[in-house]
Amino acid sequence: MTLELTLPPLLDYFQGKPLTQSPDVVSNVFKGLAGIFMFLIAVATTMNTVSGEFETGSITPLLTKPVSKNTVFIGKTVASFITLLAIYAFLTAYAVAGAVLFDGPQNNLQLVPLGLMGLTVSTMVWASLVILLGTLSKSSLVAALGSFGVWIGVTIVGMVLGSIFGQTAILFYAPGSGAAGSTAGCVGGAGSHLRLPSLQELTTLDTCSCSGS
Repeated sequence: MTLELTLPPLLDYFQGKPLTQSPDVVSNVFKGLAGIFMFLIAVATTMNTVSGEFETGSITPLLTKPVSKNTVFIGKTVASFITLLAIYAFLTAYAVAGAVLFDGPQNNLQLVPLGLMGLTVSTMVWASLVILLGTLSKSSLVAALGSFGVWIGVTIVGMVLGSIFGQTAILFYAPGSGAAGSTAGCVGGAGSHLRLPSLQELTTLDTCSCSGS
């Protein structure tokens, strides 16, 4: 992330090029945090949440206390959510500060909190899967490899469904960037472009309408 924020302006500076503002750096950072990075954060954060305590035996004193297993599981899940929220909050603050410092004012900064919560909740989906597999298997290795297998399987299924049914809404539920959209062909057929009339054309049209009335 540091290289993404600082390398382009530094290269422009040393090459003698004028520094230009990039108002979409923060948006690109959020796009880069999605996908495989989000999955890896989920695995690294939660693979030892429950299964690690089974492997070391530290969960035995906890289970002997008058606390239900559901309470323990919910507590571990909430702690994972708070951890992920803290990680993404730090990365978001770092990205916004670096982008404003090196690339100038940024677009859509009011949407940063929404993006932060979206990343956290999306990562929590995979984190919950890792916690579930770790609880059932009591093995951190099974939790990591099992969740990775699910991620690969869902990715392949999404690609197959996309190739069969085209760009459908189901791709939004598979890892990746979702269904691709295009406005080509909305006006005048494929490949056409919507052009706004010029001021001269509007003036001519207004003159003609006045003359005809």
